Amino acid sequence: MNFDTQSFMRVRGVTLVELMIAMVISLIVMIGVATVYATSKRAYKVQEEMSRLQENARFAFEDLTRNLRQAGYYGSTPTVKSFLQNSTSESFNLNAGVSGFEFRGTAPGASYTITSLSNTGAAGDWTAVDGDDSDSSPDNLPGWLSGKVLSGNDVIRVVYATSTGGACQINGAAFNGTAAALPLNGSCNISKGSLVFVSDGLNTNLFQNVANNNASTLSRGVATGTLAPGNISPSSDSWSVKCETNGCTALEAAQYAYYIGRGASGEPALFRADLSQGTGTNEIRYQELVEGVENMQILYGIDTNPTDDNFQPNRYVTADNPVLQFDNVVAVRISLLLRTPQELNRNPAAGTFRLLGVENSTGVDITTLADRRIHKIFTTTIHLRNKALYRRDFKAEL
Repeated sequence: MNFDTQSFMRVRGVTLVELMIAMVISLIVMIGVATVYATSKRAYKVQEEMSRLQENARFAFEDLTRNLRQAGYYGSTPTVKSFLQNSTSESFNLNAGVSGFEFRGTAPGASYTITSLSNTGAAGDWTAVDGDDSDSSPDNLPGWLSGKVLSGNDVIRVVYATSTGGACQINGAAFNGTAAALPLNGSCNISKGSLVFVSDGLNTNLFQNVANNNASTLSRGVATGTLAPGNISPSSDSWSVKCETNGCTALEAAQYAYYIGRGASGEPALFRADLSQGTGTNEIRYQELVEGVENMQILYGIDTNPTDDNFQPNRYVTADNPVLQFDNVVAVRISLLLRTPQELNRNPAAGTFRLLGVENSTGVDITTLADRRIHKIFTTTIHLRNKALYRRDFKAEL
């Protein structure tokens, strides 16, 4: 057998040095690919979390704006005669349409450090001037919010009339101005326990319906069982509406309180307390709207000359400012501090963010927990269009 030495040399393979060089080159390429992949993955994660953060902010402001823009709508006049029990009707700031509570120590120019997501403070940590019952004494956070609001956050409430449950037409021919019952022309979806505005176009009354669901009447009789706040005795006062001459429409009252609490996932979240069924046992519905909302700061735009023709705010103040009368509020400025739902691959650190403004005198500095999240501020100003319309149409009465 002949052995071709030259052919053998041509197919002998690679040397150890050549193999090592090839491995090094391959390793460099793999490291580059892995680096690009890891960088892309981190960038994708950041973009995904930022998208969720902005989506949460958009949803939060959509719900706040939709309800605040309806604040103070009662079907006719900007003033309301209430038949609710005086002892508990402080929960319902009628003529203003909007009210709120300021956390002590977070006024513009101040700072607050978040130390825990479980710190709900005490009711006296929140205060409002002329917030509920149109007197000059400060009011504290109501009992139905005690232990639910995270410290360092403001609270805002809104009330207006809505036809969500269906507008009810009152039978004027059968109306009795001194009776508790409001006879209806037809079926009505307003349920037992609902707060109801009834208007004749010139006057508006508020009461809690104690008639059964789908009854042929609505009633402001004395509440029994768990219904609250209930009504004053019908014999002590008469309807101010004139349904027998002007005709009347009854609308359900929508009342919501927005606050920051701790959500089911442990995240700080924007909550909405629904008081449209009153404040009795199990009647307030607490709804978690948006997770990741760490802080909410609120200023109220007041028209200090309510009889002029511009109906615009000329000063923004906190809920506990002595100059504030909620009746004169025509705009609300809200700042939300949100954080990404998930932590990112970054070093944990606390950050300080200025809500409500860039100037030290107008902003509130909030320092977050030391975490790996991205934090972002969102601010909007909401004009209370119904308040402006009422001031235009009824400014002679104000």
